[in-house]
Amino acid sequence: MNALLRASVLLTLALGCTLLALAGESSPSREDVVAAMRPYGGPSTPGVDCSTLIGKIMCGYQGWFATPGDGSGRGWRHYEARGQFKPCFCGIDLWPDLSELDDDEKYATPFRHKDGRVAQVFSSHNRKTVFRHFRWMQQYDIDGVFLQRFGVETLDPKDLRHCNVVLAHCREGANRSGRCYAVMYDLSLLPAGGTRHIIEDWKLLVDRMRIGRDPKDAAYLRHGGKPVVAVWGIGFNDGRKYTLAECEQLVEFLKNDKDYGGFTVMLGVPTGWRTLDADSVNDPALHRIIGKADIISPWTVGRYRSLRDIEHHAQQRWRKDLEWCRENGKTYLPVAFPGFSWHNQRPHAPFDEIPRLRGRFLWKQYVEAKNAGATAAYQAMFDEMDEGTAIFKCNNDPPVGESRFLSLEGLPSDHYLWLTGMGRKLLRGELEATEELPQRDSVKRPTIKRLGTLDCDMVETTPVVFKDRLYRFEYVRDSYHANKTGASYFRFVDVATGKATPAFAKGFHLGCAFVEGDTMYAFGVDKWGGSKITLFRSKDLERWEERRALHLPGWELFNTSVCKADGRYVIAIEVGGPKEVVGIPFTIFFAESKDLLAWKLLPQDRVYSKEKYTACPALRYLGGYFYMLYLETRPGPTYETFIVRSKDLKRWESSRLNPVMSYSDEDKAIANLKLAGAQRKAVAQAKNINNSDVDLCEFKGKTIIYYSWGNQQGKEFLAEAVYDGTLADFLRSFFP
Repeated sequence: MNALLRASVLLTLALGCTLLALAGESSPSREDVVAAMRPYGGPSTPGVDCSTLIGKIMCGYQGWFATPGDGSGRGWRHYEARGQFKPCFCGIDLWPDLSELDDDEKYATPFRHKDGRVAQVFSSHNRKTVFRHFRWMQQYDIDGVFLQRFGVETLDPKDLRHCNVVLAHCREGANRSGRCYAVMYDLSLLPAGGTRHIIEDWKLLVDRMRIGRDPKDAAYLRHGGKPVVAVWGIGFNDGRKYTLAECEQLVEFLKNDKDYGGFTVMLGVPTGWRTLDADSVNDPALHRIIGKADIISPWTVGRYRSLRDIEHHAQQRWRKDLEWCRENGKTYLPVAFPGFSWHNQRPHAPFDEIPRLRGRFLWKQYVEAKNAGATAAYQAMFDEMDEGTAIFKCNNDPPVGESRFLSLEGLPSDHYLWLTGMGRKLLRGELEATEELPQRDSVKRPTIKRLGTLDCDMVETTPVVFKDRLYRFEYVRDSYHANKTGASYFRFVDVATGKATPAFAKGFHLGCAFVEGDTMYAFGVDKWGGSKITLFRSKDLERWEERRALHLPGWELFNTSVCKADGRYVIAIEVGGPKEVVGIPFTIFFAESKDLLAWKLLPQDRVYSKEKYTACPALRYLGGYFYMLYLETRPGPTYETFIVRSKDLKRWESSRLNPVMSYSDEDKAIANLKLAGAQRKAVAQAKNINNSDVDLCEFKGKTIIYYSWGNQQGKEFLAEAVYDGTLADFLRSFFP
């Protein structure tokens, strides 16, 4: 098995003309494709340290899957075999698990599951799906990806468009999820002189997308003080047409060109690169090229087939490679893979050719790499179903019939994502390098039971316990169906009796409530986007004292939330402007008080987060941590509630179990039997894309949750949920 392991999957490119004709879409012009290339303009979320490769596991990300109807016009690219995608004609040995994907991410196929269901696949052209992949990386502590960019795929305008679209998705997904990414050129199947196409494409990426040059693109990987670009496929002895001489020119260009150089260069080379044997050309020119590079990553997929083979490879290759790299000032990036199978591409090849051994095959590589002295690793691959090396979520119930597919041996579909995250901990010295697989804690997302809809046209509410009774604070908008006053106001509803208190704070908006001893406090803004926060306090919920809490001239203030923290009080404030203060609207700022009356804005390094939409805070303090639920916008757009925590309001940790709440059909259940028929009809017919304005409290050992659902554009509904446990248990359970 030689470097054709890597290049063989590109066999599908030879079928490109057939597939394009099947797609039935006109090709764009190259000029149109280039004109659509843009620098990054989205948010960036703090996460992994993108300034170094050390301590990281970076996955290879193919991003090459396409389907009819996905907008790429490329047909069943990389799903098909021999020009077709149907039973007996298939190019993948694993089937993706789509259980978490939305309907607009799924594409029907001619395959069927054993119960007769239509089998579906995904497309790398779909922005939402690529974002989801990066959220999985975030959830399982995987640092990021080297995005494969095949030189031969940049020639046809339709292929170039797909490459650019996936690059833009990965760039945005990495920035939004706090991961790293870098471009990796694959030279496979290039003709003689073909590296000139790489140079011209790189100029496009730098000029049009500012790759490696864009200060707003915080997720782009750097190493040794420079942005990283990788080139795979130098020095293999499998008859490649391009020459070592032109590869050397390419490396020199990426490192030293006055306009397009200045990069840290990583090379994907053969296993036998150091000794010029095995899969390597026997040419000293390869060493000269490697000497000009910075990071060396020998390809090892298929180079060992058993646990004993891995030990031998580590002794004979990795240890000696690492010694050479240390002596020559290079960074070494060994490759690990979970197993191998390409039977559907090549029917004469054995099915499950290199078994995964329920993760022991992959874990053994991490252990041996760590013991050899490796400080980082390249995980092959995140999404490579063609050769059965994918670590992302795959299906234990694949289609049945004339094409055979691997399962994960009954393991959870996320097993290899989790194991890769454990490999990261191992390489970083956070786990002991033992042969035994790490034990997986059964970390489960806290169970939130949705009870259904309580009211229409009601959004901002706060559950509070006052004098041993559960109340619901309500901001009643002027458009509320039962509001006959013509103005907004606040009120409290006794949950047990349904009785509402007299209205107060008329003309105020977007309130929240907080209890201290025998006094109820409510906070609200003078208008949507106003600059003043006013507090109201009462001991009987009927007579209210009013006073100014905070005034921030020129600022646009919205929702608030208050908590008590170590002898002081902290208020979270949703801020929409001014732009120079906020960054990307909305951003959550904080103020503090010693007495709940006089408030002082905290320094502007204590925020969350100027790089993305963060709204509707619910702030709590527990055991030295501030826990904050907030609303985040997702592709679609949709809106989901996330949770983060911080000890100092500056450095925030996001839960790997996020999101806390996403929109669901269960939101439309009827919890309030007094809702009229017209209201119930409105609930049933309403568009639902959000779970927002979540607020919560503990009452009688349970966590009471109120939230809003709807279209996030004025047609919202109030719903209730419950967690069967204390508030402390609920908050802590998101950070296992």
